[in-house]
Amino acid sequence: MSVAGIYNLNAGTLEIELGGVGNPHDLVTVTGNVSVALLGTTLDLSPLGAMAAGTYTVLESTGGSVTGAFEHVTGIASYPGLVNVQYAGSAVTITLTRDFLPGDVNADGFVGIADLNVLLGSWNQSVTAWDLLSGDTNGDGFVGIEDLNWVLSNWNAGSPPGNPAQIPEPGAVLLLGGGLLSLTTRRGRP
Repeated sequence: MSVAGIYNLNAGTLEIELGGVGNPHDLVTVTGNVSVALLGTTLDLSPLGAMAAGTYTVLESTGGSVTGAFEHVTGIASYPGLVNVQYAGSAVTITLTRDFLPGDVNADGFVGIADLNVLLGSWNQSVTAWDLLSGDTNGDGFVGIEDLNWVLSNWNAGSPPGNPAQIPEPGAVLLLGGGLLSLTTRRGRP
């Protein structure tokens, strides 16, 4: 988005969407000065897909300076240690300290069974919006089917933590589940 002139954000939310193929992200470019009020302003970093580690400009002044800072930074900034926001003379940048994977709710760099367990532990519950450690991957304050879809659509993305040989293949998990089900069924017969 381009703004001709000055941009004063005295209250409200600036939503920046991040992620997807090629690391796209929103950028607000202002030809004049930018002023952000400390009280009552929020920078919401909303994920649309995976995003590589790096520094991205989200608000810039091409003909002036940026003054002030956002009172709140939300969205993927809820992941512990993932996002640093910098306010330089003519820009607001964010640095992702590691690759971001939607569905990686435990922030270990891999979307798998540990993330599914976190999500299921909070299933069908209201939580604080963007509480990723409770499984709210879409920021709506509720852990449900949309959050599960983020986990499943990114299943096995990233680098497995520890020894990859310890992570079972999906077929092995199904065989184990079927075996346990057959044991339960046999025990129930006279």
